[in-house]
Amino acid sequence: MRVCILSDEAIEDYNPSVFFHSYDWNFVTVEPPVEDCIKQAVMGKNYDVILNLCEGSDDNDMNSGAAVVQLLESLNIPFTGADSNFYNPTREQMQSAAEAHGLNFARGFNARSIHDLAQAKALRFPLIVKHPNSFGSTGLTPQSRVESFEQLQEQFQRNADEFGSARVEEFIDGREVSCLVVDNPDDLSNPYAYLPIEVKFPTGETLCMWK
Repeated sequence: MRVCILSDEAIEDYNPSVFFHSYDWNFVTVEPPVEDCIKQAVMGKNYDVILNLCEGSDDNDMNSGAAVVQLLESLNIPFTGADSNFYNPTREQMQSAAEAHGLNFARGFNARSIHDLAQAKALRFPLIVKHPNSFGSTGLTPQSRVESFEQLQEQFQRNADEFGSARVEEFIDGREVSCLVVDNPDDLSNPYAYLPIEVKFPTGETLCMWK
Protein backbone atom coordinates (compact mmCIF):
# COMPACT_ATOMS: atom_id res chain seq x y z
CA MET A 1 0.00 0.00 0.00
CA ARG A 2 1.26 3.47 -0.94
CA VAL A 3 0.58 6.10 1.72
CA CYS A 4 1.19 9.84 1.69
CA ILE A 5 1.24 11.53 5.10
CA LEU A 6 0.19 15.17 5.01
CA SER A 7 1.13 17.22 8.07
CA ASP A 8 1.39 20.86 9.03
CA GLU A 9 4.48 19.94 11.07
CA ALA A 10 7.99 19.06 9.96
CA ILE A 11 9.07 15.43 10.21
CA GLU A 12 11.61 16.52 12.83
CA ASP A 13 8.66 17.37 15.09
CA TYR A 14 6.73 14.17 14.36
CA ASN A 15 8.44 11.18 12.76
CA PRO A 16 5.94 8.37 12.08
CA SER A 17 8.45 5.96 10.52
CA VAL A 18 8.14 3.46 13.38
CA PHE A 19 4.53 2.79 12.32
CA PHE A 20 5.17 2.38 8.59
CA HIS A 21 7.73 -0.40 8.20
CA SER A 22 5.33 -2.42 6.03
CA TYR A 23 4.24 0.43 3.76
CA ASP A 24 5.56 2.41 0.83
CA TRP A 25 5.12 5.89 2.26
CA ASN A 26 6.11 9.51 1.99
CA PHE A 27 5.87 12.42 4.43
CA VAL A 28 4.90 15.88 3.16
CA THR A 29 4.93 19.04 5.26
CA VAL A 30 2.10 21.13 3.84
CA GLU A 31 3.06 24.75 3.27
CA PRO A 32 1.19 27.69 1.73
CA PRO A 33 -0.21 27.89 -0.82
CA VAL A 34 -1.85 24.62 0.20
CA GLU A 35 -3.44 23.85 -3.15
CA ASP A 36 -0.17 24.04 -5.07
CA CYS A 37 1.73 22.12 -2.39
CA ILE A 38 -0.71 19.21 -2.23
CA LYS A 39 -1.22 18.92 -5.95
CA GLN A 40 2.53 18.74 -6.46
CA ALA A 41 2.84 16.17 -3.66
CA VAL A 42 0.07 13.73 -4.61
CA MET A 43 -1.03 14.11 -8.21
CA GLY A 44 0.16 11.25 -10.42
CA LYS A 45 1.82 9.44 -7.50
CA ASN A 46 -0.80 6.64 -7.31
CA TYR A 47 -1.19 6.79 -3.54
CA ASP A 48 -3.76 4.39 -2.14
CA VAL A 49 -4.64 6.72 0.71
CA ILE A 50 -3.69 10.09 2.19
CA LEU A 51 -3.11 10.09 5.95
CA ASN A 52 -4.20 13.62 6.75
CA LEU A 53 -2.74 15.08 9.94
CA CYS A 54 -3.32 18.75 9.11
CA GLU A 55 -5.21 20.81 11.70
CA GLY A 56 -7.09 24.07 11.73
CA SER A 57 -10.71 24.89 10.99
CA ASP A 58 -10.77 28.54 9.95
CA ASP A 59 -13.07 28.61 6.92
CA ASN A 60 -11.52 31.91 5.87
CA ASP A 61 -7.98 30.52 5.90
CA MET A 62 -7.18 28.86 2.58
CA ASN A 63 -4.19 27.16 4.24
CA SER A 64 -6.07 25.57 7.15
CA GLY A 65 -6.73 21.89 7.77
CA ALA A 66 -10.31 22.44 6.61
CA ALA A 67 -8.99 23.73 3.29
CA VAL A 68 -6.84 20.60 2.96
CA VAL A 69 -9.93 18.39 3.39
CA GLN A 70 -11.93 20.37 0.84
CA LEU A 71 -9.09 20.15 -1.67
CA LEU A 72 -8.67 16.38 -1.24
CA GLU A 73 -12.41 15.97 -1.76
CA SER A 74 -12.33 18.05 -4.93
CA LEU A 75 -9.47 15.91 -6.25
CA ASN A 76 -11.42 12.72 -5.39
CA ILE A 77 -8.47 11.32 -3.46
CA PRO A 78 -9.15 8.87 -0.58
CA PHE A 79 -8.00 10.23 2.77
CA THR A 80 -8.33 9.50 6.47
CA GLY A 81 -10.27 11.58 8.96
CA ALA A 82 -13.49 13.55 8.82
CA ASP A 83 -14.83 14.86 5.53
CA SER A 84 -15.95 18.47 5.17
CA ASN A 85 -19.44 17.65 6.50
CA PHE A 86 -18.03 16.56 9.85
CA TYR A 87 -14.68 18.35 10.04
CA ASN A 88 -15.85 21.32 12.08
CA PRO A 89 -19.35 20.89 13.55
CA THR A 90 -20.50 23.56 15.97
CA ARG A 91 -21.00 22.69 19.61
CA GLU A 92 -24.70 23.24 19.09
CA GLN A 93 -24.76 20.71 16.24
CA MET A 94 -22.91 18.22 18.43
CA GLN A 95 -25.33 18.84 21.29
CA SER A 96 -28.31 18.28 19.00
CA ALA A 97 -26.84 15.04 17.61
CA ALA A 98 -26.00 13.74 21.08
CA GLU A 99 -29.45 14.48 22.47
CA ALA A 100 -31.10 12.89 19.42
CA HIS A 101 -29.32 9.65 20.32
CA GLY A 102 -30.10 9.80 24.03
CA LEU A 103 -26.67 11.01 25.14
CA ASN A 104 -26.25 13.63 27.84
CA PHE A 105 -24.50 16.84 26.81
CA ALA A 106 -23.59 19.90 28.85
CA ARG A 107 -26.59 22.19 28.43
CA GLY A 108 -25.70 25.49 26.84
CA PHE A 109 -25.98 27.88 23.93
CA ASN A 110 -24.02 30.10 21.58
CA ALA A 111 -24.11 33.80 22.45
CA ARG A 112 -23.37 36.36 19.76
CA SER A 113 -24.72 39.41 21.58
CA ILE A 114 -25.28 40.47 25.18
CA HIS A 115 -29.02 39.89 24.66
CA ASP A 116 -28.41 36.18 24.02
CA LEU A 117 -27.26 35.80 27.63
CA ALA A 118 -30.91 35.83 28.72
CA GLN A 119 -30.89 32.13 27.78
CA ALA A 120 -28.67 31.54 30.82
CA LYS A 121 -31.77 31.86 33.01
CA ALA A 122 -32.66 28.30 31.96
CA LEU A 123 -29.27 26.97 33.11
CA ARG A 124 -27.80 26.24 36.53
CA PHE A 125 -24.82 28.20 37.82
CA PRO A 126 -21.88 27.85 37.93
CA LEU A 127 -21.44 28.22 34.17
CA ILE A 128 -18.37 28.13 31.97
CA VAL A 129 -17.78 30.52 29.08
CA LYS A 130 -15.74 29.06 26.21
CA HIS A 131 -14.46 29.74 22.74
CA PRO A 132 -17.50 29.22 20.48
CA ASN A 133 -16.08 26.24 18.66
CA SER A 134 -12.55 25.37 19.74
CA PHE A 135 -10.69 22.27 20.81
CA GLY A 136 -8.46 21.95 23.86
CA SER A 137 -8.33 24.89 26.24
CA THR A 138 -8.26 27.74 23.72
CA GLY A 139 -9.39 30.92 25.42
CA LEU A 140 -9.94 29.36 28.85
CA THR A 141 -8.74 31.06 32.04
CA PRO A 142 -9.61 30.50 35.71
CA GLN A 143 -12.15 33.31 35.29
CA SER A 144 -14.00 31.34 32.58
CA ARG A 145 -15.93 29.60 35.36
CA VAL A 146 -18.59 32.10 36.45
CA GLU A 147 -20.87 32.21 39.48
CA SER A 148 -23.04 35.22 38.63
CA PHE A 149 -24.68 36.98 35.72
CA GLU A 150 -22.24 39.87 36.10
CA GLN A 151 -19.26 37.51 35.73
CA LEU A 152 -21.02 35.86 32.79
CA GLN A 153 -21.36 39.22 31.02
CA GLU A 154 -17.69 39.99 31.60
CA GLN A 155 -16.45 36.65 30.25
CA PHE A 156 -18.86 36.72 27.33
CA GLN A 157 -17.54 40.12 26.29
CA ARG A 158 -13.93 38.91 26.52
CA ASN A 159 -14.64 35.92 24.27
CA ALA A 160 -16.86 37.85 21.87
CA ASP A 161 -14.22 40.55 21.43
CA GLU A 162 -11.58 37.94 20.57
CA PHE A 163 -13.56 35.18 18.84
CA GLY A 164 -16.82 36.78 17.67
CA SER A 165 -19.12 34.85 20.02
CA ALA A 166 -19.02 32.50 23.00
CA ARG A 167 -20.28 29.11 24.07
CA VAL A 168 -22.02 29.29 27.46
CA GLU A 169 -22.78 26.04 29.23
CA GLU A 170 -23.31 24.50 32.64
CA PHE A 171 -20.05 23.77 34.44
CA ILE A 172 -19.51 20.05 35.09
CA ASP A 173 -17.43 19.34 38.17
CA GLY A 174 -15.59 16.09 37.53
CA ARG A 175 -12.91 14.23 35.64
CA GLU A 176 -12.13 15.01 32.00
CA VAL A 177 -11.99 12.00 29.70
CA SER A 178 -11.75 11.81 25.90
CA CYS A 179 -12.70 8.86 23.69
CA LEU A 180 -12.23 8.57 19.93
CA VAL A 181 -15.19 6.97 18.15
CA VAL A 182 -14.98 6.08 14.44
CA ASP A 183 -17.21 4.44 11.86
CA ASN A 184 -17.20 0.69 11.44
CA PRO A 185 -17.29 0.27 7.63
CA ASP A 186 -18.85 -3.18 8.02
CA ASP A 187 -21.65 -1.98 10.31
CA LEU A 188 -22.33 1.75 10.54
CA SER A 189 -24.72 1.17 13.44
CA ASN A 190 -21.90 -0.32 15.53
CA PRO A 191 -18.96 2.15 15.56
CA TYR A 192 -15.57 1.50 17.09
CA ALA A 193 -14.79 3.18 20.43
CA TYR A 194 -11.09 3.38 21.23
CA LEU A 195 -9.54 3.22 24.68
CA PRO A 196 -10.52 6.41 26.58
CA ILE A 197 -7.82 8.68 27.95
CA GLU A 198 -8.06 10.98 30.95
CA VAL A 199 -6.60 14.47 31.11
CA LYS A 200 -4.27 14.80 34.10
CA PHE A 201 -3.91 18.44 35.09
CA PRO A 202 -0.99 19.78 37.13
CA THR A 203 -1.74 20.24 40.80
CA GLY A 204 -3.96 23.25 41.28
CA GLU A 205 -4.73 23.59 37.57
CA THR A 206 -7.87 21.49 37.12
CA LEU A 207 -11.10 23.15 36.15
CA CYS A 208 -12.65 21.54 39.23
CA MET A 209 -10.42 23.77 41.37
CA TRP A 210 -11.41 26.97 39.56
CA LYS A 211 -13.70 28.11 42.33
